[in-house]
This record gives sequence, structure tokens and C-alpha cells, in this order.
Amino acid sequence: MTDNILSLREAANGFSNGHVGSMVAKIKKSFERRDAFETSQGLNVAEKNSYSVERDRMLKNANAVARFFLAMSLEPSAVIERKVASNAMFNAKALKKVTEIAQFVTGYGQKLERVTRSFIACAIIATEKGHATITNEVNRRFLCSADFSGRLTDQDLIDHLDELRLRSMTSGAETQSSQARNVLDVLGLGEIKNIDKPRDAIVIDANHAFFAMFRKAFMK
Repeated sequence: MTDNILSLREAANGFSNGHVGSMVAKIKKSFERRDAFETSQGLNVAEKNSYSVERDRMLKNANAVARFFLAMSLEPSAVIERKVASNAMFNAKALKKVTEIAQFVTGYGQKLERVTRSFIACAIIATEKGHATITNEVNRRFLCSADFSGRLTDQDLIDHLDELRLRSMTSGAETQSSQARNVLDVLGLGEIKNIDKPRDAIVIDANHAFFAMFRKAFMK
């Protein structure tokens, strides 16, 4: 596990400045195209809104994102300009998750959103317990029945899961779960499936070095 973690982080941080610079240029060009698209949909990309905030966050951390994309063999356009509907691209909150995951992998930051950590922790535990295909119902089941204190080292995450256990997941939480699924899917860390309705489940690549890194950081 340690070798896998080191290989992913070392791979990301081992690219030359030239490779990173070229990838940063691709990221900037991708956002130029997305700005044009968002403008065509009536959004003022010069004003502060959820898209512009997350665009600027990713651009501010472009070196970490570039190194992560290189390590994962990802093209920026496949993430930033991912078309989820004829009039919509990848959700802004999903872009935030991508930036944070990139920072986490490269070591430029350890912070991952609570909802991201919660979803990934549940997905890992569910997969280990034989639930290869993870739906919202599987997440609910684990939130209601699992003792996460026995598996997690992140007290903030344990507290958050305890809070979620006290109430059923709201529509907002499910939307966040959908975003987490989409992020893992677009990053090649899982594959979205259709179970009860379109795109309502995911199968994660539990042996990927990213999940080994997550386990080491947050789990026992």
C-alpha cells in the first residue's frame, strides 16, 4: 500500500516543469472554451458565481491539478468541459472536488470536503463488505448501521457520519452523492452504473493507488 501511495504521489510530482507547464496551458485553454459556453448559456463569467469561484480555485491551484491530470492520464477538456446535458457542463461543485483531490494526491493540501470523504469512506467499506455496486440505498444502509469509529481515524469525519446517521439523507446530500459519483467516474476511479434509475450507482476501482492513499490518511 505504501509503495502504491508513493508511486502515485511521486509520479504526480515527478513530471518536468515543461510537462506541467504544457498541461497548465491546456487547463487554461479548456476554461477559455468553457467560459464561452457558459456565456452562451447566459452566465456572466466575470461576476462571482459558483462556476467562476471554482474556475478560479482550479486555476489558482493549476500546478497541482496539472500534475494530477498527468499522473492520471487525463485531458483537462474531458473534466472541465464534460458535457452532462446539452445545456450544462460538469457541475461547479464537482470541479471543486477535483481540485481538492488533486491537492490531496500531490501533497499540496490534505483537505477534502466532508461529503467527499464520507462518500469515499462508505464506498470503500461497502465494497469490502461485498457491495460491488454502490447506490444511495447502500450508502443509507451503512450510514444507519455501521460503526465507523472502528474503521476511521478522522474524528471530524466520524462526527459528520454520526450526524448523518441521525437523519435520513436529504435531497441535497443525495445531489452531493451524485456529484461524488460523477467525480470518481470522470477521474477513472470508478464507473457509474444504472440500477434503479440512470446513473444512480457506482463501482469503484478499490485497488487504485488513490484509495490506498485515502485509507492511509483517514482509515484504520
